[in-house]
Amino acid sequence: MDKDWCHIDWYNEQECIEAVREYNNALALVKNQTEKICLEAVKHYGLALMNVKTEFKTREICMTAIRENKLAIYVVPREYEDIHRMWKIMYG
Repeated sequence: MDKDWCHIDWYNEQECIEAVREYNNALALVKNQTEKICLEAVKHYGLALMNVKTEFKTREICMTAIRENKLAIYVVPREYEDIHRMWKIMYG
């Protein structure tokens, strides 16, 4: 990626996807997040969930993040009580 990281919001969706695949914390710099970008980010770095905008913290994205890194549970919204219960059973 040759572009300036300060201006990641200028990237198109595919360029953002490539960035979040390559760099763990790139999602924090993506201004115009989409569900697709967020899902790719957490597939490669579960803790990227902390940079996912609230409207994109879906059940699928949260579960994907936890599968990649169990510590992502700490940023899963409380509304997903079943995910929290499942995590407690699996990891104590």
